[in-house]
Amino acid sequence: MLTFERMVKSGWQGKRGIRRGEVDMIRQELKPPDDKSNPDLVIAQYKSLARQAPLIYGIGLIGGWSLAISHWNVAPLWAVFVYPLLVTIVSAVRGYTWAQVRNSDVTYADAKRQLDRSNVMAIVVPILFGFWGFSLFPYGDMALQGHVIFTVCVGTVSVMFCVLHLRSAMLVGVVFINLIGASYFLIFQDFTHLPLFISSVIFCIALSFVFRNYYDDFIQLVQTGRALKIKQSELELKAAETQRLAGENEKLANHDPLTGLPNRRLFFSTLQTSCVKANKAGTVYGLCIFDLGGFKALNDLFGHVAGDNLLVQVAKRLKEKAGGEFISRLGGDEFCYVVDNDANAREVELKCRQIMEIFKAPFLVPGGGVSLSGYAGVAVLAGPEETHVELYENAAFALKVAKRKPEHGFVLFGDPQRQEMEQTIRLERTLLNANLAKEMTLEYQPIIDIHSYNVRGFEGLARWDNPELGRIPPSSFIPVAEHSGYINQLTGYLMQRALKDARNWPDDVSLSFNLSPTNLSSKDLVSQLLQIVFQSGFDPNRLEFEITETAVMWDFDQALLAVQQLKEKGARISLDDFGTGYSSLKFIHELPLDKIKVDRSFVRDINTDQTRHGIVKSLLTLSHDMNIDCVIEGVETNAELEIIRKIGGELVQGYLLGKPMKPSDIPSCLKSSDKRQKTAWLTAS
Repeated sequence: MLTFERMVKSGWQGKRGIRRGEVDMIRQELKPPDDKSNPDLVIAQYKSLARQAPLIYGIGLIGGWSLAISHWNVAPLWAVFVYPLLVTIVSAVRGYTWAQVRNSDVTYADAKRQLDRSNVMAIVVPILFGFWGFSLFPYGDMALQGHVIFTVCVGTVSVMFCVLHLRSAMLVGVVFINLIGASYFLIFQDFTHLPLFISSVIFCIALSFVFRNYYDDFIQLVQTGRALKIKQSELELKAAETQRLAGENEKLANHDPLTGLPNRRLFFSTLQTSCVKANKAGTVYGLCIFDLGGFKALNDLFGHVAGDNLLVQVAKRLKEKAGGEFISRLGGDEFCYVVDNDANAREVELKCRQIMEIFKAPFLVPGGGVSLSGYAGVAVLAGPEETHVELYENAAFALKVAKRKPEHGFVLFGDPQRQEMEQTIRLERTLLNANLAKEMTLEYQPIIDIHSYNVRGFEGLARWDNPELGRIPPSSFIPVAEHSGYINQLTGYLMQRALKDARNWPDDVSLSFNLSPTNLSSKDLVSQLLQIVFQSGFDPNRLEFEITETAVMWDFDQALLAVQQLKEKGARISLDDFGTGYSSLKFIHELPLDKIKVDRSFVRDINTDQTRHGIVKSLLTLSHDMNIDCVIEGVETNAELEIIRKIGGELVQGYLLGKPMKPSDIPSCLKSSDKRQKTAWLTAS
C-alpha cells in the first residue's frame, strides 16, 4: 500500500517536483477502496464513517467557537459570529443526518455512493473549518495566533483519528487543511509561527504512517469477518444439508421406500408406545395383520414391476380406507392396520372387516384387472399385563389360522386360537428337547406301477412318537420345526435314517425324500445332504427329492440353484402336490424336473366328476409330452384306480395299494412282483 513514505524515499523535494509515476501512485492512494473486489470493506467503511461523522462536526464546532470567543474583541463580526453561525447550521444538519442513519442497515450500492461523496466532503469540510480558523489569524497577537495554530493542529489530529478507516478521505483532509495554513503564511508574510506550523504538518505526516498500520488491521479485520461469515454460511448450509439428510435417513429408516408407509421398525416402535398408552388409559386397542392371497403367483406371472405396482395400489387404498389410523407395510405382501380408541372388541373387528373391503374392486395389472383376496388376523389388547409383542404374536397367529381356512380368510384371536397357540408352543418345546433317535422314525409308502404291480420306490414319511404327547402327525410338527429353526437339523437326521433303512433295498427301488421350503432356501443344507448321501454309499441315482410349489415360490432363485446342485450329483427331482398352486405350469417349465405328483384332491371322485377326470388326463398327457414321470396320489378306491389306468396312468400312490409301513415290513412287500400280487395289493386297505 502506497503512502507518503514512498514519496519521501523517492526524493520528494520542492525544487525537483514529483515524477509522473509518483503522481499516479498518489492518485491511486486517494482513490476510494476497490469496492468491486471487497464489498464488505465498503460497507464497513461506511458504518465507521456513519458513527464518526457527528463527532467530526462536533470537534470542528468546538474548536471553531473556542477561537471565535477568544477573538471576539479583536476580529470583525463576520469572522467571529456570522461565518461561524453559517458553518454551525451546516454542521448541525449534516451531523443530525448522519446520526439518523448510524445504526441502520445499508446496501452495498448506497454505501459506495456515500463513500464517493466522502472524498468530496474531505475537501469541503477542511476548507470550511480551516478558513474559519485561519481567518482569525491576522487579528490576534502572537498568543492568539499560536492558539489558532494549536487548535487547528489538535482538530486535524482528532479528525484523523475519526476517519482513520477511510484512508483516502483522511489524506485529502490533511492535505487541504495544511494547504490553507500554508496559504495564510504566504499571503501575510508572517513567519513567526512557521516552525510551529511545520511541526504540525510533520506530526500529521507521521500520524498518517502510524494510521496506515491501523488501516491495514482494519482491512484484515473486515476480511476476517467476511471469511467468518462465509464460513458461517457454509456451516449453516452444511447444517441444513445434514438436517435434510438426517430427515431423509430417518424417513428411509422408518418408511417403506416403495409404498411410503411406515415400515416394520416404525411399526413396532409405534405399537409399543400405543400399547402403553392404551393400558394406562384403559382403552381398547386392536391390531390387524393381513397379507395378499395369490400375490406371489401374480408377481411371478406379470413380473416384479407389476407386483410392486400392486403393492402401491394396496397401500393407496389402505390410506383412503384407514383415515387417520396407523397403517404399515411389514414386508413383502404383509400389511398391518392399528385400531385405537374403540369401545369394545366388536368394533375393532368391524373396522378390520371394513379394511378388508379394499379387495372387493379389482387391481390393475398389465392387460387388465385382477382380483386379489386377503387373509387377516386380528387381535385385541387383553389388558395391562399384555405387551405389544404378545399382541403382535396373537395377531400373527390369527393370520396363520386364517390362511389355513381360505374360505373365511378372517380370524379374530380368541380362546380357541390361544389354546392352539399354547399347544404349538408346547409342541415346539417338546420337539427341541426330543430324543430323535428314540422318538423320530420313518415309515415308507410304496409307489406302484399299476401295469406290472412292481414297487418302483418308497416315499419316506416322518413319524414322531413322544412319550407325553403320543403320535404327532407331520402336518403338526413340521411347521413347528420350521418356525423354531429346527427343521434343518431334523431333516439331516431323517436323511441319515432314511438312507440307512434303504441301503438293502433292490437297486431298482428308489427312495423319495421330502424337502421343506426352509430346507430348499438354505444354501448350506443342500451341501450337507449331499455329504450325507456320499458318506452313506447310497447311489444318488436312486434318490429322489420331493419339493412343493410353496417351497419353490418362497425363493425361486435359491430353489433353482438347490435343485441344480442336487441334479448335478445324480439325484432326481419331483414336484409334489402338483396342480394345487398358482404357478405349477410355470415351475414345470422352468425347473429341471424328473417327475410330477398329482395332488389327491384331483383324484377324489374322479370316476364321477368330469372336471377332475379332465384335469388328471391333461396332466398325464402333459407329463408324457415332456418325457417326465407322473405319480397319481391319493388313490383309495378300485373305481379310481380303473379310471386312472384307462386314461393312461402308470404310477400310483395311495392307501388302496399300500399304506405307509415300517422299514421291517418292506422286505415282505418286495418279495412278489408278478400280477398275482394284485389281489394282495387290492386287499391291503
